Amino acid sequence: MTCRGLLMANMSENSRFIKLGPWTKRKKVIFFLLLLFFGSLVPGPWSLVQPCLAQPPPATEGILPVRNLLGLKPAMQNAYFRFFPIPVFETDPAAGQRYGVMPTFLWFDKEDQLFTIAVGALTYNPQVVKFGGFAGVFLYPSSHEFLRLFFQQSQHFEKDFYLQYVNERWDDYKLNAELELEYIQNPFERFFGFGPNSSQSNQTNFVSHVSFAKGKISYEFWPKIRLQLEEKWTRMKMFPHAILSLGDTQTLFAGNPEVRSSDILNSRFSALWDTRDNKDFTKSGHLLEGFYLLGTDAGNATEDFYQGYGLIAKKFFPQGDRFTALTMFRLEQDFGDNIPFYMQPALGGDQDLRGFVARRFTGKGRILLDIEERILVKRWSMFDVKFDFNIDPFFSVGQVFDGMGEVRFGNLQPVGGIGFRAIAPPSVVGRVDIGFGTEGMEIYTALDYPF
Repeated sequence: MTCRGLLMANMSENSRFIKLGPWTKRKKVIFFLLLLFFGSLVPGPWSLVQPCLAQPPPATEGILPVRNLLGLKPAMQNAYFRFFPIPVFETDPAAGQRYGVMPTFLWFDKEDQLFTIAVGALTYNPQVVKFGGFAGVFLYPSSHEFLRLFFQQSQHFEKDFYLQYVNERWDDYKLNAELELEYIQNPFERFFGFGPNSSQSNQTNFVSHVSFAKGKISYEFWPKIRLQLEEKWTRMKMFPHAILSLGDTQTLFAGNPEVRSSDILNSRFSALWDTRDNKDFTKSGHLLEGFYLLGTDAGNATEDFYQGYGLIAKKFFPQGDRFTALTMFRLEQDFGDNIPFYMQPALGGDQDLRGFVARRFTGKGRILLDIEERILVKRWSMFDVKFDFNIDPFFSVGQVFDGMGEVRFGNLQPVGGIGFRAIAPPSVVGRVDIGFGTEGMEIYTALDYPF
């Protein structure tokens, strides 16, 4: 998992094909908004940090076209920024501890809405990667458009180059488009085997080099109903383990045709019924998505392919100003021979079964039920920046399977836990989730809600 996960919002409900850690397989430091919140409660160095006010910097010819493209020019009028020297303390079940310092700039418009984040960091992880750093710029001119750029490199193994652009403004907000590009080297990958009863003692490690490109487009043909097409190319190359205390994945699973490097093109066709009042900070409504998936070997499309289907349902229940209950149900299944393990549905991590390490369970199908209560505890203002602080208890239960006959009560994995959230509308949710499963406790830190 890379430090990009610390800073980014959810990659979208639809990006299950590759648990890169998007934000997903690798999360992270106790996110800076939470540190700011708790830091403001105690005396000490925090009280010495003074906010830095600034008038909008003069536009230059090189910057102005980008602002106009992203709709940032209006936001920059009467804008101001805050600077925070944030300590980094990363805790992740797979990657271990990471320490460092992260200078952070937050830009707000005249209505106190956050629209830009710029960060840089120097870090140290005693396990494998040693010294490293990252930098990122995240532009949120509105809740319907954003651009994210990120770069990370460590002394050993770890690299991450990432670009994402999303625009939901076109054709009177009916036409949505998204582009994602990434290259990542991750030395903390885990694999335990297949099926709902894979043994924890079979934990293995490998280094992955992953390249992917994704394009997605959707159109609202009827009110609240969309049709969507997503094309995603993923190349994953496996290399020997970097964590020598664990077995090597390719060695232990030698001869298994599903445990291999892969070069896959996925096409996903979806129909969505979405009545949520707000995509990022939902209080009421529901989302229902059904999809069909076609996966092909990019190097030999006529020989190897697989198919799949899925159903995702979310329902939000408002309970006054401070409480929101929600449920999420997910069912997915793939069909085909020799589907690369990295492309199969998985459970475990900061979004699915939060009491287990990322990709703890892998199979050709998965079923998952999540229940969460989001409770607003306090509205906070620090350095003139407004935050909401939430405490969110949650419960999850699910399993992976190769066939529906494996879906039974004895194979279900329950997880209970509690989440702490710091919220800066309209773009950012920082969270720490503490989950308890049958194999112990896991702690995840990330941006945005898990579902």
